[in-house]
Amino acid sequence: MKLQKLLFIFWAFITFTGQIEAQEERGQKVEKANMAPKTVGQTWAVIVGVSQYLHINSLRFAGDDALAFYNFLTSPAGGSVPESNIQLLLNDKATLGQVDRAMGNLLDFVKPNDRVFLYFSGHGDQESRTIAQRGFLLTHDSYSNNYNSTAFAVLYLQDYIATLSTKNHAQILLFLDACRAGKLAGNEIGGVQLMGQQLLKQVANEVKFMACQANELSLEGYQWGGGRGLFSYHLIRGMQGLADTDGDKTVTLRELERYLEDRVTAEAAPNPQNPLLVAADKSLPIVKVDAATLASVRQNVPPPLFAAVQGRGVTQTILEEAETDVKKLYTDFQEAVTNKQLLDVPNAAEGYFERLLAAPSIKDMHPFIKREFAAALLEESSKAFAGLLENKNAPEVTSAYQKNIRYLEKTYLILGKSHFLYPNLRARVSYYKGLIAESVNPDAALLNFRQALDADSTFSPAYNDAGRILYLKKSYSEAQRVFEKGIQFAPNWSFLHVNYGMTLAAQNKRAEAEAAYKKAIELKSDDPVVYKNYGNLLSTQNKAEAAEEAYKKAIELKTNDAETYNNYGMLLNAKKRYNEAENAYKKAIELQPNYATAYSNYGIVMAVQNRPAEAETAFQKSIQLDPNDAQAHFNYGILLVSQNRQAEAENEYKKCIELNPNDAFVYNSYGVLLAAQNRFAEAENAYKKYFELNPTNSVVYGNYGNLLARQGRQNEAEAAYRRSIELNANDANVHKNYAVLLKNLNRLTEAEIEYKRAIQLNTTDSEVYKNYGMLLSAGNRPEEAEVMYKKAIEFNPNDAYIYNSYGILLAAQNRFADAEAAYKKSIELNAMNGLVYSNYGNLLSRQNRFEEAETAYKKALGFTPNDANFHNNYGNLLERQNRLAEAEASYKKVIELNPAYFRAYYYIATIKARQKLPFEAVEWLGKALERGYTNFDSISKNPEFDYLREMPEFMALIGRFRNK
Repeated sequence: MKLQKLLFIFWAFITFTGQIEAQEERGQKVEKANMAPKTVGQTWAVIVGVSQYLHINSLRFAGDDALAFYNFLTSPAGGSVPESNIQLLLNDKATLGQVDRAMGNLLDFVKPNDRVFLYFSGHGDQESRTIAQRGFLLTHDSYSNNYNSTAFAVLYLQDYIATLSTKNHAQILLFLDACRAGKLAGNEIGGVQLMGQQLLKQVANEVKFMACQANELSLEGYQWGGGRGLFSYHLIRGMQGLADTDGDKTVTLRELERYLEDRVTAEAAPNPQNPLLVAADKSLPIVKVDAATLASVRQNVPPPLFAAVQGRGVTQTILEEAETDVKKLYTDFQEAVTNKQLLDVPNAAEGYFERLLAAPSIKDMHPFIKREFAAALLEESSKAFAGLLENKNAPEVTSAYQKNIRYLEKTYLILGKSHFLYPNLRARVSYYKGLIAESVNPDAALLNFRQALDADSTFSPAYNDAGRILYLKKSYSEAQRVFEKGIQFAPNWSFLHVNYGMTLAAQNKRAEAEAAYKKAIELKSDDPVVYKNYGNLLSTQNKAEAAEEAYKKAIELKTNDAETYNNYGMLLNAKKRYNEAENAYKKAIELQPNYATAYSNYGIVMAVQNRPAEAETAFQKSIQLDPNDAQAHFNYGILLVSQNRQAEAENEYKKCIELNPNDAFVYNSYGVLLAAQNRFAEAENAYKKYFELNPTNSVVYGNYGNLLARQGRQNEAEAAYRRSIELNANDANVHKNYAVLLKNLNRLTEAEIEYKRAIQLNTTDSEVYKNYGMLLSAGNRPEEAEVMYKKAIEFNPNDAYIYNSYGILLAAQNRFADAEAAYKKSIELNAMNGLVYSNYGNLLSRQNRFEEAETAYKKALGFTPNDANFHNNYGNLLERQNRLAEAEASYKKVIELNPAYFRAYYYIATIKARQKLPFEAVEWLGKALERGYTNFDSISKNPEFDYLREMPEFMALIGRFRNK
């Protein structure tokens, strides 16, 4: 089956010029040249064929086609061109430096009326539609992500053609097959076709011969010459004489055009492939037919390949006339170049080079020596440069960078400012200087990268690293602009898109960041860095499943990247897959034992699994490795708070603030800590600092509302709660706390609305059900209250306080057995809660179980000796047992603890009346009334006061306060 390739061009550019004094400027009107030179001099050729690429998909027959063209030129049919006049560059010999060297050599080889064959077979492409429509011929060492710095631009080829035709006055024949099939950087924009449009531009009255028209397929396969391109195969056969239809022993353009149309178009069918000739004079002869060759071709046997006599090369001729020591110098120079001993080593090529340039006997050979040395220097420096393009994001400084600077500086000094590579070489030097400077002075590095761009505004690596430093300096907007500019020049370099995505993510431009990462993956699907950063982005978007896939892919591609394991652990921790998170962090630490962040995150996963000792060890290790990591101090502070080690926690929070005073979150946690210590003013300052840094966090407004409510600043508290709800109407905790405030303000209807909203948002929060039950109980809605308490118990059966509140409700309904069971459950869960013992004592007292009640009250007072209510309840019990002296002592303890507790004064008045101490009874009753006791109904019905009612002092006292 025929194999197809998308061939954009296999062109023969043929330029014949007369005596033109000045080189044409690109874009100017082309003057007509004399189409036939008066005499024909020597024939020269540069033949380039690249099937094997280092960094791009390789081809099958490009090298074979180039070699076939070489064999044609050296054969009698091609004019028996001497091998010394042909520079043949195949595969790994066809680097950017060597191709430029060969083209430059022509400028010194070629004389007026010489003929020059230029042949290129390989990939051609264009990266972008926008950057001056720059097409490129791709050499062996070209990078698909950076044509500007690693490929041979069509503009350079056009400059050489124009110079050779107008200054050297040579006849130029260009054969170009630069559109083979393959995955190239410019495929999406039709880069091959765009590159071809560049080659169509005339620079010196060229004749252009194209293998097919735009968007047609050019076929190749083994059926043509054992493995050739269809057009190339018939092109050479036609020039060997098969196209000589009139038998005049000469093949003209028109004859070759018709021959190719007949053969190529027919054999390509049903695929369209139509060769196209553009020429002012199609009768122009191209070759003379060699009879023996034509006979062999007609019989399908190999034609003669070489002429009997070979000419000598220019350099050999010059060397033959040079001194012996000069010849030895040149031999040593070439040996040093071959062995890559170029600079700064014993017997380096540089020393021989300088001595050769000082030898006047080979003056005419100096340009060739310069280009030979420059090509070797460029080729060596490009190896490290290629590594940067392929593997580096934030390159590590190595001694090789300084070495490359020496190579590149020497190269651009040799080539001179007028050479087309000069700006790029200067840019590379500044770029390497930036890489070296970065570790000690990022600002100096940034300046170097900018100097690189001043030298060559198309140098994309400098855009990448300048943007990267700006990103690290948190100058995100500027970094974004730099990356966008770099992408214009290298739209297919994945690292630019990765770093661009990071910059967008840092600005919360998440959709754009995701598009950038996807583009990077499309360009380089085996890059673990892309997947890692993509996973980071997806994690922030709560796309956990996609994030996990990205992290797993990153780990698959690079199993020893500690950062990926750390980030994956963070995702697993967030998903509460703690065991897996623990393993991920351990792997990160195993790979990088000094990874402080991994230890800090490991501490977090230990803490959430209630393994505080291991958590503390991890946090301390993290801080030991990096004492300036504010986040580690913050995390350690959180752990210390959970252990009620408040002073130590405060120190960690303060250290975090010292290291990162603009981290809002630490101020919230610090405020919570201070509020827990009743340091209200300091807590308020912490919350206000948070709002200064981040005025839109609903949780912190909720915490601030709690602080204000505790201080009785109810209006301010309500404003804080409302602001929190405005920012996030779906925070159940805020609605719950706001409901408590409203209940305390006796705005019960509003409180109930907030409780219901809190339950709607979080149906499993036991505290909401408990508080709502208390509200319903206070509103004398016992059945609804009981439902809420049971819900609270369902979701938190180990909360002692719920059982206490539930017991109060049951006791109020005289469900003594149920109430007792509730209190006992509360005590079982928390045997040190004085409030529950006091309530249990009340229940027992109501059942006249005085001895048990007394035991309960004493338990309550043992745990909470300064609670006035507990002493009051105990006094009531003692009074009921006629233990009046003990009861009085309890009531006086109440007054000591709370002088405003008016009931205690009233109870003492009752005791005094029972003891028949009327004047003391009236005195204590007066104290009760003075402190706000207003239950005159109780006074009028108290039987102990009956004998006092006729006392003038009693009547006056009652009359005075009743009137008030």
